[in-house]
Amino acid sequence: MASFAKLDENDIVLEVLVVNDEDLIPNGETEENEDYCITNFLIPNFGWTNWKQVSRNTRGGVHYDPDTNQPSADQSKALRANYPNIGSQYDSTNNIFIAGSSPFASWSLNTTTGMWEAPVAYPSNRESDGKEVYPQWDDSNSRWLGKVVPQLDATATLVWNTSTSNWDSL
Repeated sequence: MASFAKLDENDIVLEVLVVNDEDLIPNGETEENEDYCITNFLIPNFGWTNWKQVSRNTRGGVHYDPDTNQPSADQSKALRANYPNIGSQYDSTNNIFIAGSSPFASWSLNTTTGMWEAPVAYPSNRESDGKEVYPQWDDSNSRWLGKVVPQLDATATLVWNTSTSNWDSL
């Protein structure tokens, strides 16, 4: 089975359809199958010409084996960075589907993974004093703050120290 995303004139995903492999060119390249579907399958039934083939098992620029959920040995199957949802944006310059909109003004788009990234790397350590820490981005101060789980309502807030890779008291 292959999946194709239907795009509007602004490259926004309108829907994602699954097409039987029998309706594709055997061993066809992505663009060949898009053209084939537009000409022989999708147009007669749906009347739309802007389709992009996608992979249900691709996220963050990595293709995952559907049986093990581990990265596949064959990364040529990683199509367009992310499997899109309705409303997702297709970036034609980088040939990727972007995972949502930027959650914060300071974050930038990684054009390889199609994911938004903070200007400070996500904390590599999710524990403090043996307790799990829930990181939250503080956009106004460009830093990661953390709350201890399960006491998320506690007033004590931690701050991620990029030099020591540890959580410090604020």
